Amino acid sequence: MRRQLRNLARATNDGRDVEVQLGWLEKHAEQLAPDEVRGFFWLVGRLEDRKQKTHDRAVADVARRYDKAAGKLRRALGVLRIELKTGPGQQLATFREVTGALARQQVLRVREDLARIRGADDAEQAHRSRISIKRLRYLLEPISRRNRRAGALVRRFKEAQDLLGAHHDMHVLSAAIATLRSGATASNFFGLEPGLAAVARLADEAALAAFDQFHAVWGGEPGIRILTRADQLGQLLERGTVPVEPAVRPVAPDSTLAEPTAEAEEAPIKSVVTGRRGDDSHDAQELAIPRLATSD
Repeated sequence: MRRQLRNLARATNDGRDVEVQLGWLEKHAEQLAPDEVRGFFWLVGRLEDRKQKTHDRAVADVARRYDKAAGKLRRALGVLRIELKTGPGQQLATFREVTGALARQQVLRVREDLARIRGADDAEQAHRSRISIKRLRYLLEPISRRNRRAGALVRRFKEAQDLLGAHHDMHVLSAAIATLRSGATASNFFGLEPGLAAVARLADEAALAAFDQFHAVWGGEPGIRILTRADQLGQLLERGTVPVEPAVRPVAPDSTLAEPTAEAEEAPIKSVVTGRRGDDSHDAQELAIPRLATSD
């Protein structure tokens, strides 16, 4: 079932990529010179055509596959089973303890993925790191409204997602431009090269800027500090000693993720690329959890 849901989500990836590319191109059209306009609009037309074909095919495919998956989900989720034990036995782990253990495991995964990034051109590994950071964020998000420390970490994870997502989007756009340029013949390619080259250059610059901004926060000591605090929070959750600290709105930036206080939290970093469709917050479901036990 998990694989089926994952495949359903992936079925619309191409269409979403093209939508992001078109949105980014629209915002950067005014940066082009007059001799670059022709190639720019040729590219936009090709992407619009791809979007239409991808959208129609994906919608029909997803609708068909969703009907099958939805039936299984309704049957699986339609019954709530509760196990009650009246005799002595091993106490089951709490939601908090399980969250802490999983968060610590995911911190290790994030560290490994980040260490494997070879540079700004390593788009594939950077994308894997983004997914790892997103999963760590989802683990801590349910408690982030009741604990300032978790809230500060979640904001850092969202910022990292946005920056690495922008980096990935620009690499996908560059690859699409390269494919279109290689497939065009000399007869229909006349006058298009200046515009395509200009857009490819802008995309490469945006990808590098997004990666540099990410690396400024997550590279070296700052990144180690962020993940150390995430691991420490996981330990507290596992032990059941994390205090309840209602989260407050951020009022001041702090790239080193210093100990959060009620007066100063970290402000989100503004992404250098504005073509992203949000921060993937629609992927996460907000969960209501019982009030955690306080302990100093």
